[in-house]
Amino acid sequence: MAENIKEISEKAIKADAKELKKIFPELLNTIKDADVQDYIKVLNESPDLLVRGIPKVGEFINENKPDDALPIMRETFPLIFSKVVEYGLERFVIDVSDLTRTIPDMFSSMQKLVKEVDPDKLTEFGRDFEDIMQGLLFVINEGLPIVRKVNKDIDDVFNKIKGAKVTTGVDLVDMGWGFRINWNKEEVTLDSDVENSDLTLELPTKSLIDMFEIMTSGNISSVLKVFATGKIKIKGAMMKGAAILPLFAEFGKLMKR
Repeated sequence: MAENIKEISEKAIKADAKELKKIFPELLNTIKDADVQDYIKVLNESPDLLVRGIPKVGEFINENKPDDALPIMRETFPLIFSKVVEYGLERFVIDVSDLTRTIPDMFSSMQKLVKEVDPDKLTEFGRDFEDIMQGLLFVINEGLPIVRKVNKDIDDVFNKIKGAKVTTGVDLVDMGWGFRINWNKEEVTLDSDVENSDLTLELPTKSLIDMFEIMTSGNISSVLKVFATGKIKIKGAMMKGAAILPLFAEFGKLMKR
């Protein structure tokens, strides 16, 4: 099954946006039917598949409709997550620990995605993505401490703000939902309680794209400028947010390694 996943993934990477409409469900169904050992084999033998595949998501979004992808994602993702959780999330991350070294490359691929994706199309998909994101929160919250445990570079980034104690709401205005990041000293978790945040970023889709590029630039002065000029709106206890500013600089450094 691992070879099938790799074969279909390569086919998807080479496909144009219209061909992806047919290939994407085939890929997800193949992943859904595989077991965790297959996932591990694919990720260890072909870690660049994710890096090369991320920009294709933007191509797919630009040329297709939410119903072409989201129903199969709703069906597939919970099954994949449950298999990994049953296997043991920490055990899984350790078994694919070399994959964490490609995280800077993954974010570079995401930069390419956000530069090329149509904001209106991203909004269209994003409006129907909230329930899928809710399913991701548990995996992110459980997985991040494990990733930090096996990857010193990522752990060092978060250690720069280990004194921060603030909650940051991310309001995806155009999409109609959001999430909250809880910075509690060394612990970082996500939930959906945007309303009860110390400060909230109000992000229409275009601002969300701008925010991602600024986050990965490593330039704190650029971050401060977009807030000061109102290009990205922020409300609440802004001074509390100063505690997480070093994250931007460190994240940018990691991206450039």
